Amino acid sequence: MKNRWIWQWLSCIVVVAVVSLSGQTKALSQSFKDVSQNHPFREIIQNMQVRELINGYPDGSFRPDETISRQHVAHLLDKALALEAKTVAVISYKDVPTNHPYSNAILKVSQAGIFSGDVNGNFNPNAPITRVQMAKVLDLAFELNIKSFSHYRDVGKNNWGFLHIQALNSNGITVGNKGYFKPNEPVTRAHYAAFLHRALKMPKVPIPNPNLPPTKEEILNLVYRLPVTVETTINNSKLQSSPFSSVRTELLETATQPLVDSDLKNYYANMCTYCDMGLFPSLADETDYRFEILENTPNLVRIRTVSFDAPLEDAVYLEYGFEKQSVKWKLSIFDWDHVGAGSFDLTKEEALQIVGNEYASYASSPVRVTFLNTKYADVYDPYTDQDYRRLVYRMQVETEEGSFNTFFYPHSGLFDQE
Repeated sequence: MKNRWIWQWLSCIVVVAVVSLSGQTKALSQSFKDVSQNHPFREIIQNMQVRELINGYPDGSFRPDETISRQHVAHLLDKALALEAKTVAVISYKDVPTNHPYSNAILKVSQAGIFSGDVNGNFNPNAPITRVQMAKVLDLAFELNIKSFSHYRDVGKNNWGFLHIQALNSNGITVGNKGYFKPNEPVTRAHYAAFLHRALKMPKVPIPNPNLPPTKEEILNLVYRLPVTVETTINNSKLQSSPFSSVRTELLETATQPLVDSDLKNYYANMCTYCDMGLFPSLADETDYRFEILENTPNLVRIRTVSFDAPLEDAVYLEYGFEKQSVKWKLSIFDWDHVGAGSFDLTKEEALQIVGNEYASYASSPVRVTFLNTKYADVYDPYTDQDYRRLVYRMQVETEEGSFNTFFYPHSGLFDQE
């Protein structure tokens, strides 16, 4: 009797499994007629369809190359995130009446701070969403942390969407195209399906515990976001020839009062608006190689890292401090020192990765970097006005444009062609 019961139980499991698999197969087999077998996003589109996160048109098409509108992005995010409507702070738009088919979704994404309207109080539901707008929406929706910067030829630090684009790139949601992001191009339905699919595959970012020190990932997000935000605020105000008093209040949102009224005020008075040089040394992925947490408490953080691209194109040791005031982190310390007689002591393996990443950011095909040999050379340091005997790595770089040799300086992370 016992064996018979076991066989009946196993039979039920087999039947359930067959039904489940057949249902999934049926769903997967209902592919869109205009998404071919060799479409680059076919599997992603099918997966999103099975999860009921995207739909096609009544004629069986998906229309992957059509642009996606703001209202449809709002609708998809509402479904993907299962947002809840809030009973307070009801947001309304002139062009989204209560009987609008996506009014509820638009309300919820607006209450969540993911979307906002224009200066005239309109949401513009039928307008296509651009790539930079998409970056902002996904950055806010998934509360992304920035872990490194990548260079895009068409997106500078003063672009309002710079940090949002870096957040997507840092988390593998987008990679750009041959060093370009094309921020103002409209997003197609296929591309948005891919962006949303990649975002949903990411591990959920835990809600920070205010009683615990921030994690390394949270600290890196401060390092990459706050200095850029501060510098962009300063630049935008200076370009409008506004007095410091007019921008001080805005700076206090992201920097502490002592830093604002000393270093930032002095810099503002003497800054060069036409020079290709910023206040803060540039960072790309230097924190992957040299990063030290000097202090980490629930309200104070201090770190030390390096920059391969500081003002006047020299490498520096870089220190940042952050202070939490009224649950909001602010930049509190900024200091840097030139390498001088010191050295970052970058290894051969690190050098190969640094050079490879740099050239790969501009290439459309794989880049190969090969270590050749080492040598020593006298390298002049303009800040100490001395020559130092430096180790040099010699490498061969192979790209789609040809092959050439390069010298890498492990004391500073800089390199140039032979």
